[in-house]
This record gives sequence, C-alpha cells and structure tokens, in this order.
Amino acid sequence: MRPFRGREGRPIESWPSHWAGASGARLLTTMLYALEAGGGRLGLQSMCEAGGMANATLIERL
Repeated sequence: MRPFRGREGRPIESWPSHWAGASGARLLTTMLYALEAGGGRLGLQSMCEAGGMANATLIERL
C-alpha cells in the first residue's frame, strides 16, 4: 500500500510533528502555506488532542 502524499509529494509520515508539542500551530501554518501556494480558498484542519478532545479550524483565504 502506497502512503498518502501531501501536495508537496512527501509521505505524510515524514512530516515533522510531535504529539504534545506545537503540532497544532505547525499544521495550521502548513495549511496556510499550502493554500497560498496552490491558490486555494478554503482550508480545514482537524486534530485530536489528549484526553479524548478534538478541534477543527476552517480558514477562508480572502
């Protein structure tokens, strides 16, 4: 099975992140750069958190 690849072509497992670090900020920043580079209008980031919680962020590029 081939790994899912992001817009840059890198496998998702190679993307840098840490479960308790600043992964939310990193994911949001990556999404904003991807929207800008690809000319996208809407971006959705969802993320699970410790303790069974989760959040989602919807960004519209104007």
